[in-house]
Amino acid sequence: MKTKHMSITSLVFTALLFLGAGTGFGNSMDSVEGTIQGANCVVHKNTCPINAKDPHIALENNFVLLADDGKYYFMPNISRSLKTSFVNKKVRASGEIRGFSIMVSDLSVQEGSGYESVWNWAQIVKSLNRK
Repeated sequence: MKTKHMSITSLVFTALLFLGAGTGFGNSMDSVEGTIQGANCVVHKNTCPINAKDPHIALENNFVLLADDGKYYFMPNISRSLKTSFVNKKVRASGEIRGFSIMVSDLSVQEGSGYESVWNWAQIVKSLNRK
C-alpha cells in the first residue's frame, strides 16, 4: 500500500514538474519587427493586400505580423481596424510571445529612421484610471 502511494506521488510530482517547465518556455517579453499582412495570404500563400485601400483587405478575417525572419504572429489584443491601417507597413510589436501569437504591449510604426508608438497598453490603462 505504501509503495502504491509513493508511486502515485512521484507520478504526480513528475507531471507537475513537466507542466511547470513547459509553462516557462516560449513565454517571453520580446520585440518583433516586420510588416502587417493578411493572415490568409501569409498562411495559405494567397494574394496579399498592398495597402490599406486595397480591396483584398475585405477578404481577410484577420491580420498577422510577418516578421523579417519569415515567422508570423497573430496579435489578438489589437483591433482589426488598427491592423488594417498599417497593412504592409514596417512595424515593431513588443509583448509576450505565445506560440504563433504575440500579446502586444506596444505597437510602433516606422517613421523615417525611427519608430512611433501607435498603440500602448500601459498608456491605455493609465488613461482609463484617470478620473
